[in-house]
Amino acid sequence: MIYTDVISKIKTTLDGIDHIQEVFMYPLGEDNRITKYPAVICLPDSMDNEFSDSGSNHRTMRFKLWVIVNTKNIEDKVLYEEVLPKAVDAVFNAFDAGWDFNTFEGHRVWALLSSGLFSKSSDDKGSGAYAELTLTVKLNKDI
Repeated sequence: MIYTDVISKIKTTLDGIDHIQEVFMYPLGEDNRITKYPAVICLPDSMDNEFSDSGSNHRTMRFKLWVIVNTKNIEDKVLYEEVLPKAVDAVFNAFDAGWDFNTFEGHRVWALLSSGLFSKSSDDKGSGAYAELTLTVKLNKDI
C-alpha cells in the first residue's frame, strides 16, 4: 500500500499549509474547478526501483505539484516577485519541516521538493499563474 500511504502523507502535509486554500490530489476536469487560491494540484508522476543487494529495494517515487494563484487584477511584477513565490515558499517550508515521512509498513521514507517552471495559463474559465514542482519520495523497502 505504498502509493496510498505516500499520497495520504502528501495530502496531509499540503492540507496543513495555512497559506494554501485548496488541495486536489487528482486532475481537474470540466466538473472540477479551483474556487479558492492559492491552490495545489498533486499527481503521481513516476516510480523507479533499484536493487542494491539481494535483500533490499530502493524506490524513488515522483509527484508533480502545481501551485496555482489567481492572476485577477495583479500585475506581472507583483505576481512573479511576490504572490506566486510566497505560495511556493509555503509549500517548500512545509516539506522542509516534514521531509522525514517516517516509516510505512516498516520501510524508511524521505521526501525532497524541487522547483521548476513558473508560468501563466488562461482559458475560457479564467487565468492563473502556476509553479511546477517535483516531489521526490525515496524509500528503502526490504524484500
